[in-house]
Amino acid sequence: MKHGISWLLLSILTVSCLLFGSSIGQAAPFGSSLDNTATLLVLSMKNKTGYADMGPYIGSAEENFLFELQDADVFAHIHGERDCRKVLDEQAFQQTGLTSTAVATMADSVKARYVLYSSLTGLSVKRSAGRLDVSTGSGYQDTAHGKTEKVKAMISVKVVDRQTGDTIFQGHGEGVSREFKLKEGMLQVRVGTEAATEEACNNAIMKAVENVIEGDSGLRQTLLGKG
Repeated sequence: MKHGISWLLLSILTVSCLLFGSSIGQAAPFGSSLDNTATLLVLSMKNKTGYADMGPYIGSAEENFLFELQDADVFAHIHGERDCRKVLDEQAFQQTGLTSTAVATMADSVKARYVLYSSLTGLSVKRSAGRLDVSTGSGYQDTAHGKTEKVKAMISVKVVDRQTGDTIFQGHGEGVSREFKLKEGMLQVRVGTEAATEEACNNAIMKAVENVIEGDSGLRQTLLGKG
């Protein structure tokens, strides 16, 4: 009878150890399977804000994305979609659009294991009356009245492993730009019922790009465990 109980306890302990070991393996972070020697293809950013005329700002964001990714030192080689299109048949891409076949063709051309998808998902503007108090070392003080402008941008990013089909990173970044204006200038961007300067929109989008890559829950921290 004692031998029967001993075998039963041993069996329970064995199964428990196997289950425990399995759960540890499942809890492994994304970055544990990351190939740091691999190449990343960065596709052009999509405009999902619902606002037109975002082309120039998205173009600037794409350039900043490539710079921030290279600086983050997560992937060995990084290529942008525009560079691939220059090498491949641009006319064919215009006719077919960015299909899965087109993405595969571009990725294969630069031997990219990973593909990064990004979208500008939100852009909002809040403007209100504001006041700026100015003082100098000589004791002179004055108050200027104008407009306070707050622009907020939101970006979403997903990185897919082409070998496994797994999403190794998915996250969001936010950026805010605040400006105080003494006089109304040329309002370059219409966002809903409000408008903002080109500089403010660019600044907000750039900060969102930096946040999704370098933030606490950003791409670099998630994949490499480094802030």
